Amino acid sequence: PVSAPALGAELEASVRRLHPATAVTHDIGPDAVAVPGRVARALQLAAAQAVTNSVEHAAAANLRVSFRADATGLGIAVSDDGPGFEASRVAEDRLGIRASIIARVAAVAGVATVESGATGTTVSISWRERP
Repeated sequence: PVSAPALGAELEASVRRLHPATAVTHDIGPDAVAVPGRVARALQLAAAQAVTNSVEHAAAANLRVSFRADATGLGIAVSDDGPGFEASRVAEDRLGIRASIIARVAAVAGVATVESGATGTTVSISWRERP
């Protein structure tokens, strides 16, 4: 298992390697859950893909990453103020969002959503502890 503070630190290090100027925030509760290693890796890789997409397609406009963890699970949000996009117009062979984010997170029983419009994009990643 990977503790929430360790996952947050790894996430921040990964983000800093991809785009050092990114604003990264943490909100880790004292009762935050530890997650299985494969879950931690999947969530971190999905977030890294979201950061990479922002850098490549939105020039990392006001790029920010937030990490939240508590007793019920954790969440990551990657947001920018770039021009946004229409998901329906993304070519089928472009797998960054579909495979590297949504499917990767779903494979570990998490949920990833993408909201995009003229004023920016937010990728939300969440994972909940299952009883």
